[in-house]
Amino acid sequence: MPSGFSTYGMIGSQHQGGDTTSPVVPDGTSISATDCSLGNATYEDCVTPTGSITYGDGTAQPYYLAMPDWVYGSDTLAAVTLLHRNTPSAQETRSTNIYAFAVPLKAGATVDSVTLPDLADAARKYVPGLHIIGMSVRDTTTAANGAAWTGSWSAPTEERFHFSDMGAFSNQTFREVTMASAGGDSVRLRLSNALGTDPLTLDHVTVAPYGNGATLASPPVDVTFGGAKSVVIPEGGELYSDPIPMTVAPRGVITTSIHLVNQVNYLVMHPWAATDTVGYVSAVGSGDHTTDTANTAFTGTGTESGRFADILTGVDVTTTDHRPTVSVLGDGLVNTRTTGTTAGYTTSRFNQWLAYRLVNNTDGIPVYGVVASGIENNYLGTDQGAGAGGRAALTRLDRDVLSVPGIRTVVVTQGLEDIVAGHDDVDIDNALGLLRDQLRGWGIKVIFTTLPPCDGYSPCTTAVDQNRIDTNTWITDQLDFTSPTVTYVDAESVVAVTDTASTADPQALKLGNDAAPADFDSGDHVNLTSDGYSTISNAYDLASLGPDA
Repeated sequence: MPSGFSTYGMIGSQHQGGDTTSPVVPDGTSISATDCSLGNATYEDCVTPTGSITYGDGTAQPYYLAMPDWVYGSDTLAAVTLLHRNTPSAQETRSTNIYAFAVPLKAGATVDSVTLPDLADAARKYVPGLHIIGMSVRDTTTAANGAAWTGSWSAPTEERFHFSDMGAFSNQTFREVTMASAGGDSVRLRLSNALGTDPLTLDHVTVAPYGNGATLASPPVDVTFGGAKSVVIPEGGELYSDPIPMTVAPRGVITTSIHLVNQVNYLVMHPWAATDTVGYVSAVGSGDHTTDTANTAFTGTGTESGRFADILTGVDVTTTDHRPTVSVLGDGLVNTRTTGTTAGYTTSRFNQWLAYRLVNNTDGIPVYGVVASGIENNYLGTDQGAGAGGRAALTRLDRDVLSVPGIRTVVVTQGLEDIVAGHDDVDIDNALGLLRDQLRGWGIKVIFTTLPPCDGYSPCTTAVDQNRIDTNTWITDQLDFTSPTVTYVDAESVVAVTDTASTADPQALKLGNDAAPADFDSGDHVNLTSDGYSTISNAYDLASLGPDA
């Protein structure tokens, strides 16, 4: 994982075939390149920088590294955005970015050497340059004593938020209740300040078996980080806790409590978590309540609670049989904050239904870890920045999917959000194709899901619905049984009925709205009910969720 930035990176990027470095840099982003000539006051004939990795077995692997410019590049791609930069004559107040990229490595091989892209023989004015700050090998899966970590719960960061009636956060406790999908005999927490603009000082974190609401079933145990109880997560940073000896059953529930010391105006959050997540926040200035077994500090004036998660973005468990993880990319939530939509805030979603089926299956299929990697109203290839929707799936893919321990399969349930926002099928097909190629380049199998109907939802015009139909045609063409495999599940066919009032030829499809359990329409004709989620989830062959044989 190299991190850094480029300077004089004023060349418009163009994605190269075979480039599986993540995140994907959108075409036209200002980057540095090599072999450029300067003509007509612009850089011409440039080539995307490449390097190579040599393994201990003598094999070599090329890679691309399209590093954006630290000032003119993309803010949304940045791992860290600084507020100013220093020049020899002054300090400039402007966004200055540091980027982090991940390159897939050959499984089971030892890295012998890494050759970095060669852009210039020295740092010179007006000459594109590449500045590498650090580089490391990431392994989130290997655990002690031959065991492995399996992702069991997640809620990726959408953006920075605060509660309108609370103001700045400071000296208060966050209590997160989370349901595991897979079980294990020890637990690891993933804490995140990705997208954060202030460091987070945490002086006490605990974990305990769930009681009821914000109460604990028993006194909690302390969580440590490199042996220390306190830790500072810098802007843009993430970290894992030390392993916590605690047995968790499949669909078992634990409660994590985090004391934030310093003042933070906006805090990273996943604001539309599903029913496997409940967040509680004590009042500002109320202090450290991480060891409280009662719920007193999390009720009453100045407190908050709901289906959200702050700081905690992942819970992993150890499995002696190296149980793989399934990521569900997409939560089916469309325009959640638009007046008139009826997305279910407390509706069980795809990841929960798949986990439930695995736990209760009688066919001998292992209880894989199933984690949620979706964000409300998230787009595939277009960043939405601050507010609802967050970074695009291709932008956040490394942080929210590729870095998940034991990841072997990704179920893609995303794309309808883009459709109703006006993106045409060509844009969406290209984004889905890039997503497919990225995942396969990392050795991950892909299961696409056709897009459910949206007829009756006002933004879903005839032209928009045709884009959906054309995208579904692209999806149903995605069958490749070369490992890692690509398949699809036809969600449309299990939740759609003909709209007999439609004047289109053929008549449009709409979400079924018969009596339960065939009530798939939440009321706005685009968001699903719990029965809609469960019916689509039932269409997946559980055996297909596992890794390729």
